[in-house]
Amino acid sequence: MASIVKKNDDEETKFEKEYSDESFWDKVKRYAKVAGKNVLEPALKLYYALQDRDMFAWTVKLT
Repeated sequence: MASIVKKNDDEETKFEKEYSDESFWDKVKRYAKVAGKNVLEPALKLYYALQDRDMFAWTVKLT
């Protein structure tokens, strides 16, 4: 799975340097019970939406 969608192949965003799938899942495991469904559900939706390049292209067309 790709981490974060890039603007182009040569450009890394600020967040790509600081982000990893492993750190995301560590935080989910650590804070899921405290954060609750209202926080976890949108976080997971965004995570999986960013994994799908077709989804990203589709949402860009809406703006």
